[in-house]
Amino acid sequence: MRNLTPLLLATAATLTLAACQKPADAPVADNAANSAAAVNSVETIGEPDANTATPPDDASAPITAIPTAFLGRWGMVPNDCDTSRSDTKGLVTVSPDALKFYESMGKLETIEAISPTEVKATFAFTGEGQSWTKTMTLSLAEAGTVLVRTEQDPAATFRHTKCD
Repeated sequence: MRNLTPLLLATAATLTLAACQKPADAPVADNAANSAAAVNSVETIGEPDANTATPPDDASAPITAIPTAFLGRWGMVPNDCDTSRSDTKGLVTVSPDALKFYESMGKLETIEAISPTEVKATFAFTGEGQSWTKTMTLSLAEAGTVLVRTEQDPAATFRHTKCD
């Protein structure tokens, strides 16, 4: 009986290999149909089911404007908020697409949200006969009454209070 075991194992292996091989006279159309069925089954495996949460279509849409909470007039000192003064050198006026300073203006180029109270943006500035690009982070502090402007290259931080 022990002498038959290697013979049985060899026979089983041969039958297994034979089952995996295509007969020489198998029609090509059958293989194409089987391949299509295999591709379709692979495609449906990765589809989310109805219980999978998906973000709304606009969640990945780029932000194109400075958020409303940042808009308005912001002064470094109380006199910057006085509209009757002409020397408001610390005033920054934030609009949806620009920052306006005493002698320069930065048009919004790109913006990304970091959080509801912080955005990072790149602006194309003009002023005093010059043009430059500046990336900065705008952060709201103290319940939205303070705007902290952090510039890069060179690094600098400025603190502005919301004008009434």
